[in-house]
Amino acid sequence: MLLAHITKIKYLEKILKDKKLKSNALTNKFNIGDGIYYLSKLVFFNIVDKINSKYQIGFKNYEDGEVVLYFDYNLLYNRLYYESNHYSDRPDLKLSKWKFGNRILYNKMYPRYHKNTKKNLSKLFNNSIKVLQNGKAFFVFQQIAIKNECNLKYLRYIRLNKTMSDRHINDVKKILKDSNLDVELII
Repeated sequence: MLLAHITKIKYLEKILKDKKLKSNALTNKFNIGDGIYYLSKLVFFNIVDKINSKYQIGFKNYEDGEVVLYFDYNLLYNRLYYESNHYSDRPDLKLSKWKFGNRILYNKMYPRYHKNTKKNLSKLFNNSIKVLQNGKAFFVFQQIAIKNECNLKYLRYIRLNKTMSDRHINDVKKILKDSNLDVELII
């Protein structure tokens, strides 16, 4: 399982140089959903089963400058994290279950060193596929959030949009080389 975070090329350089992925509240920068995630102290992820999954996020309905960062799910092992089976601006404040139409929505919190993290992520991923309606937006049925920031120790892949300029691609390659991060760049 991989945790996927969508950002923009204009923010990627700062992320790589700082070697940290930070919340909107810490950076005052916004990605998708800036209307509901305004100054959030959380960093949000979606789940994919593998890097070449048919269930990818990003690049279908978003702007050309988008980048997807893929982290190993072990990033969550020593962290308290929140799981939602929908998009939630504050899953840390609304820990509960409720009925919405014929679905049960929830926000859950898991403690540090939770031993069933991979199993929980697999279950959330599979459930999001089951409720998939249009074949392309399964990620709106799942969300993982952590507080404040994380280092890039578990960053495994960076996927750039195929329509991205050669200048941007070369800039990212140079930053990766200079940062000594063991990350695979996918274009």
